[in-house]
Amino acid sequence: MNPIDIEISDDLASEGQHFLWSMERSACGPGAMNVPVIYRMRGPLDVDALSAAFTALMARHEALRTIFREQADGLYQHLLEPGDIKLTAIDVSSETHPLQAASRGLRAHLVRDIDVTCNPPFSVVLYQLGPGDHVLMINVHHLVTDEWSTRLLCRDLSELYNAALSGEASPLPQVGWSFRHYVRNNVSGQLDETGPTTTEFWRKELDGMHYLESCSIPKRAEGRRPPSSVNWFQIPSTRVDALCSLAQQYSVDLSVVMQAIFSATLYSVSLQSDIACGSIISTREHQQIHQTVGCFTNLMVLRTQFPPRPTVEEVIELVRTRLLQAAAYQECSYGRLVEDPSVTDVTMHMDTAFHMLDVPDWLPAPNGVSFNGIVVETLPIPGGMGSRYDLQLLIVPHKDRIGGLLRFTPDRYEKSFAQGVVDRYLELIELAIEDPKYTIPGLENQPDNPFEG
Repeated sequence: MNPIDIEISDDLASEGQHFLWSMERSACGPGAMNVPVIYRMRGPLDVDALSAAFTALMARHEALRTIFREQADGLYQHLLEPGDIKLTAIDVSSETHPLQAASRGLRAHLVRDIDVTCNPPFSVVLYQLGPGDHVLMINVHHLVTDEWSTRLLCRDLSELYNAALSGEASPLPQVGWSFRHYVRNNVSGQLDETGPTTTEFWRKELDGMHYLESCSIPKRAEGRRPPSSVNWFQIPSTRVDALCSLAQQYSVDLSVVMQAIFSATLYSVSLQSDIACGSIISTREHQQIHQTVGCFTNLMVLRTQFPPRPTVEEVIELVRTRLLQAAAYQECSYGRLVEDPSVTDVTMHMDTAFHMLDVPDWLPAPNGVSFNGIVVETLPIPGGMGSRYDLQLLIVPHKDRIGGLLRFTPDRYEKSFAQGVVDRYLELIELAIEDPKYTIPGLENQPDNPFEG
């Protein structure tokens, strides 16, 4: 990438970006903020056209040429001028196992942080496995992307590549607001509301909050989180339809039901009835940012204090109420709260989180894009990247099912505990569908605890 001059004007970062910035520098292991997509591309790949596509992609999306600097009064975004990208394939065709060699190189790349204080927040690596056989990795820092943005980038890259091949203009829709424009609008009108009312709310909300107890593994000593392990699961379409009916019955979004059942799961398998869980939410309310790449997410603290013998419907109502309350004060990020001793003496970063992806049907998944003349396959991400949370449930809606994965750090949670969380989550889904008045047992009410040891 060619040297790029910096514009004079600076803009404040969003609250979500401030939280990620703070998290990366205090709790996450190396590479935790990397958001990669890896393609295997079979066919006559035109590397010059691919370079032109990346150059056009960076010009189209300001987020890809934004660096960050921390100043006394906050975190600022600095916009860079567009520059040319010239790709050169790394030839591993002479290796005994070219794909494995490429995978090792990608893993080494992904366990390093992108230095967004002086470099654009994304990188591109291209390996040549043999004639007409390449592996392409696009890695973007989480400060400037989310799942919606990742899909935008993959769609736009493919369309820009196809346009470069044909010499015609791409059919891409126009980008509306830039991310900086969005942040300016989001900050204006809120600055006068971040005074005592917000501080007082979060002081009360976080008072006495502590880690989730995991039964058998002690708390971590000071230090960064290690790479996470993953447990995958699927919810079939018949159960998805029933869950949607349950959400309609209580006039809530499906995400509220899924998070309520997760909170109930944590209550059921832990040693506590006061459950604190981060809720990662999308902030793409405006149509003007539907084509914009950026980090349009924020983390709210969802603290659920369970009554004795709670039912599923009571937990749904508790979670719905707490989410609405927290949303009214989300202009102050959790990262700022942790750093402010006037709000709380909690010095940790949120260790447990729930995230249900919110992406429109019109936007194809990374494996749904088309590069002319190329057979494209998405490859799994190599392991080894640091964790953002100690325990995170990610729900991924599909047209015919719901996919899910539970990420956990093995120094705090044993594999048997993590599998028990998944099993109990799926069990509670079935019980909630069958009878929303089902009483959720706490661990103290279970004679045989399958998660000890």
